[in-house]
Formats: sequence, C-alpha cells, structure tokens
Amino acid sequence: MRGVPASTTLNTATSGVNAYVTNLTGVYNTNEISYLVSPCFNFSSGLGDPIISFNLNYKTEASYDRLTFQYSINGGVTWQILNSGGVNPTNWFSNNAQFWEGNSGGWIPVENVLIGLAGQSAVNFRYAFTSDGSGVQEGIGLDDFSIRYPQPIDISANAINYPGTAGASLCGYASESIIVELENKGANAIDTVFVYYKVDNLPVVGDTLIGPLASNTLTNFAFSLKENISTARNYNVDVWVVATNDGFSQNDSL
Repeated sequence: MRGVPASTTLNTATSGVNAYVTNLTGVYNTNEISYLVSPCFNFSSGLGDPIISFNLNYKTEASYDRLTFQYSINGGVTWQILNSGGVNPTNWFSNNAQFWEGNSGGWIPVENVLIGLAGQSAVNFRYAFTSDGSGVQEGIGLDDFSIRYPQPIDISANAINYPGTAGASLCGYASESIIVELENKGANAIDTVFVYYKVDNLPVVGDTLIGPLASNTLTNFAFSLKENISTARNYNVDVWVVATNDGFSQNDSL
C-alpha cells in the first residue's frame, strides 16, 4: 500500500512523505503473498541496457519471509527473477541469494543493470513478497523507483572505503587518507574527474582523477591531501564528484 509509513522503525520515506510499504502502521500478514506491479516499459530505443534504481527498507523474519524482484516480457503470463547485472550492482538481493530478507538497518540505495532488456518493447516489473505462518515483522518499504538509460558520461561516487562507517581500524597517525570508490557508469570513457571531500565544517578539499577511466570500470581513489582524524570521535564526511557533461547527478555525492 502507498501512504505515510507509521510503524515503529519503518516510519519515514526517502522523498516526500509517502512510500510503498507492506503495512503502513504495523506488521505484515502470516502466509502473505503480495505484489507491487509496474506499468509497461518500452526499451526499444536507447543507449544500452537500462539501469534501475530505488530505495529499499526491509525488516523480515530471516530465512522465511522475503522479497524478490521479477520481470515479464509477455504481459505478465510468465515472470523471471532479475539477477545481478553490470560490473557493480548495488545492494541487489542479500546473502548472495535471489531475494532480500532479514534487516537492512534502514533505507538503502539499490541499483542494477537490466541485462538483456535493451530492445524489448513491453517489459513489466513486480516486487513479490512472501511470508510463512509465523514470525511476522514490519516488512518492506519502497521509494524513489526510477529507470534510466546509460548516459554518455556518468561518474558515480559509490562508497567511502576508508575510514569506514563501521569503525575501520585506523593507523593511529595524525593524518589518514580518505579513500572513495568511483565508478564510470556511462557509455564513454571519462578523461578527468574532480573529486572533493569535506570533514565536519572544515574547508573543502579538492583533488583530480586523471583518466581515462573506461566505461563500466571501478577504481579506488585516495586523496593526496590527508586528513587529521586521529582523535577518537564521530566525524561527518561528505564526498562528491564532478565530470564535464555528466548526465546523471543523483549518484555524484555521499
């Protein structure tokens, strides 16, 4: 159902106030089989396989209650599970399975390349949720669903690899490197990427990645100027990237 989430932990959307959830104010049902079905998409024109992205929040009984993602190219007569695609699918399914289950720990971004669907003129998607006869939880939240064609230029800041949000062990020196994972998700190589970070309210630090960075390529970029994060406390680190003619800006910052 779509509305304002108001459960104990699943109580926000990621854009606006509305999201799709299994239950707006409580837990899902036992022995539930439910679907959220998309309209029909035409991918007969465009540059390569489309890219799907959305935000996901899940809390289910692990090993028993799960969400999967399927597609149909024959009007819903038959459905197939959409597996991981591309060089770096983001949070696509959990535990190397073909579904999400357990606890996401809040809203997470999901992205995947729709391998093999380029050229298809009638594609439907659906989220399929199933539960067993006991052990219900708050369930599933979905928001900000989008599908785009690959852009000619698209640089993505995927993750801050070091230091980590989970408390990565530091060397203990006065200065540490900020290391980020960057990905060229566009169709063309990128010659130059301008990379920036900011710690708390300190001045912005800029650096440059000199390419070319080939299409569908990952790289770990370490800023040449190190940051003093030797004091044991919480830090707020913002990272963002800029490339000329970048056609998709939503993945440019962390």
